[in-house]
Amino acid sequence: MIKYRAELDGLRAIAVLSVILFHAGFKRFEGGFVGVDIFFVLSGFLITSIIIKDIEADRFSFAVFYERRIRRLLPPLLPVLLITSLLAIAFLSEEQLASAAKSVYATLSVVSNWYFLSTVGYFDGPGHTTPLLHTWSLSIEEQFYLFFPITILVLYRLNIDIKKIITALLLISFLYSTYLVSTSTTENAFYNSAGRFWELLVGALLACIKNPAPHRQSYRDCMEITGFLMILWPILKYEPDMSFPGLSALMPTIGTALIIAAGGKGRYVSRALRIKPLVFIGLISYALYLWHWPLLAFINITLSEPSRAIIVIAIALSFALATLSYFSIENPIREKRALQSQGAAYKFALLTFIITAGSTAILSSPDANPLREKASSFAYKLIYGSKALPIKRIEEERTHYLANLNLNYTGSSGDFSLKEHRGYTCSFDNNNTTIKILQCVIGQAKSENVLLIGDSIGRDTMLSLKKAYPNTNFIMLHNSSCPATEFTEGGKVCFDGLKQVLEETLKSINIRGIVINFSYHPLFWERFNNGLPEIIHYGKPVVVLGVTPFFKKSIGDQLKTNWSNEIPQGVSKSETSLLQWNYDEVVEKAKAISTTNNVPFIDLSSFYCPKESCSFWIDGDIQKPLFIDNQHISELGMSKLGDFLSQQPEISEIISAPHQIADNQ
Repeated sequence: MIKYRAELDGLRAIAVLSVILFHAGFKRFEGGFVGVDIFFVLSGFLITSIIIKDIEADRFSFAVFYERRIRRLLPPLLPVLLITSLLAIAFLSEEQLASAAKSVYATLSVVSNWYFLSTVGYFDGPGHTTPLLHTWSLSIEEQFYLFFPITILVLYRLNIDIKKIITALLLISFLYSTYLVSTSTTENAFYNSAGRFWELLVGALLACIKNPAPHRQSYRDCMEITGFLMILWPILKYEPDMSFPGLSALMPTIGTALIIAAGGKGRYVSRALRIKPLVFIGLISYALYLWHWPLLAFINITLSEPSRAIIVIAIALSFALATLSYFSIENPIREKRALQSQGAAYKFALLTFIITAGSTAILSSPDANPLREKASSFAYKLIYGSKALPIKRIEEERTHYLANLNLNYTGSSGDFSLKEHRGYTCSFDNNNTTIKILQCVIGQAKSENVLLIGDSIGRDTMLSLKKAYPNTNFIMLHNSSCPATEFTEGGKVCFDGLKQVLEETLKSINIRGIVINFSYHPLFWERFNNGLPEIIHYGKPVVVLGVTPFFKKSIGDQLKTNWSNEIPQGVSKSETSLLQWNYDEVVEKAKAISTTNNVPFIDLSSFYCPKESCSFWIDGDIQKPLFIDNQHISELGMSKLGDFLSQQPEISEIISAPHQIADNQ
């Protein structure tokens, strides 16, 4: 084995603490995600050092190498996966549970980075409630371990200069990383294995250089101090929305390499890194990394906006579990006091896969629904008390909405098929083309149609109208988070090509009238005012609806973060601490724009916010949530809104308006 260097465990401590403080939301450590880059360099250095030492001593064995990996990585991971699965059945919705099960399988298959690339961003909202998101980095390391040992062995046997090949691979991977950062999505650059391997290869290259530390003490001191500052700066100054990794990852990566290259011979940094508390944290860093994120994720799920005290308790619990794991699981197995033979280690690995995958499959199967219901009811009552039932009902309605009502035919959808996409909005999202949008519109048309234009709030309106008028055909032009008008401003593009789509639509199918509704935003007033005449001039009856309340956080989250047992019926229209804007002011502005353009306006105030208060529940019944989040309404709410709209003469006039062009059916 290679000589133990305590300062590298101290460096591990810096890495894991920075990641934990970042995940915990401490503002001074917004760049703490670079802790993973420190881990990558350290891992590449240590693993390559072991491989080269064994090859040079003519004792390298793949069986032994992977036995060590099993003993190091699987024992602490197994309880984390099992506990995560148990917590998932209690606190996750059916949709979230299915996703969590897939993430367990992806983790066991060492491909979780690719799984999360296709499902959730590391820095976006859903990420902070994804319990196994942090395993992406473990998968990248394991993928590296699959190909790298045989690469080193072949190069050594062929007497090829290993340093030159590693340098070449490092440069290729780094250039690919910079390419991804500049041309692809943040997630693709962040999770991509080929764009991350260069960081492990930096450590690997160091391992191939014999005695890289300079002889002069002042140079070694300078290397360590410079390296430490290159690590500290990103931790304190980097931000989640920056371009990363690519060039930005050079600073923490090179900083780590400088400290390693100094050989632990500096007089200041190495000495500081070798203090016992840091070394101990470094020793438990793997288990600490494994435990901290699921605990924080489930706290985010259950409490929405946990207090700083709760977060600190979660971190303390992570330390306790990591310490327990280190002494009772990791050390005995790594030192062969448990699983003493190689065969036992491999059998343990097989059993880990079988037990974890099997238990996850059983717990997430439909047959386990009764068990999940009991576990969920118990957990909710334990945490939320009298608020358990309304919170549960909101989450059930939200799950139903996302699975069955959030249906949009976008640029990422395949060819339009009426059988598959009937009832979908014809969405401009994901750079959808004019041709595909028109195929969607015309494909869903009947002899008489009503057209809606708007965002997801408009989609809720369409679904409400369908319930009120089941014999009327409604078609919607949709663009997420956009007013009903075409414009491009900075990076914001809304309804690109709307004019052409409207012209072709009105030529091709019979439109009785146009209904407009969207999430009103003060930034959109001028755009909406300028865009409305462009819709009016086609001569069709037009009606504008508004306004759906826009809360600062979902109703469920408001209940979770309110420690009182009282369940509020609603919130005052002027309460801007909970509403994004003064409700009446937004309604009056929307009405004024409509009136200025001689367009009828249906005021939804009496539906959403009667008696000066915006309601959370239908008819005051806490088992019937009106909202599923901070603005979208439940299917029950859609039925009530449909009843309300059916009583509005402006809607009745559009539904009964005679068509003005020939039937195309």
